[in-house]
Amino acid sequence: MDWGFLAGHKPKENDAIEPLSGVYIAVINRLAPGVNRNDQSPQIEAEFQVVEVLDGDGNAGRKLWKRYPETEKGMTKLVNDLFTAGIEVDRKGGEDAFKASLDKAVGKSVHVKARAWTPTVNQDGSEIPEGEQKPIKLFDVINEKRLAKL
Repeated sequence: MDWGFLAGHKPKENDAIEPLSGVYIAVINRLAPGVNRNDQSPQIEAEFQVVEVLDGDGNAGRKLWKRYPETEKGMTKLVNDLFTAGIEVDRKGGEDAFKASLDKAVGKSVHVKARAWTPTVNQDGSEIPEGEQKPIKLFDVINEKRLAKL
């Protein structure tokens, strides 16, 4: 191949994947220690994969990611999300036992409710110009019993 074609190629941005909305059954593919790319702080990274669409615009195979900072608030959120899905983890044996018990969650099914939210201000409180506002993908682990109320 002649690589010279790249010199005349004008790059363009790829179209973004639209944020998912709806209610889904997903499988936890991964729950593992990671690092926040902004400040290098430790976090638990979760990867979920949709296996069934209950109501929404997504499709099976779509992946969702959630990061739980290794702070009291972040770990409380992780434990609550797993508990909501009916998954118990070791909360009494310390950090090593807790992290080892996360393996029990991998492969388990959870119900998730996904939605998009478009912020109008930055974290510093400054306004985001209308043309630069982009939707953010959000989702929550929900209890199967809540499905009847949705």
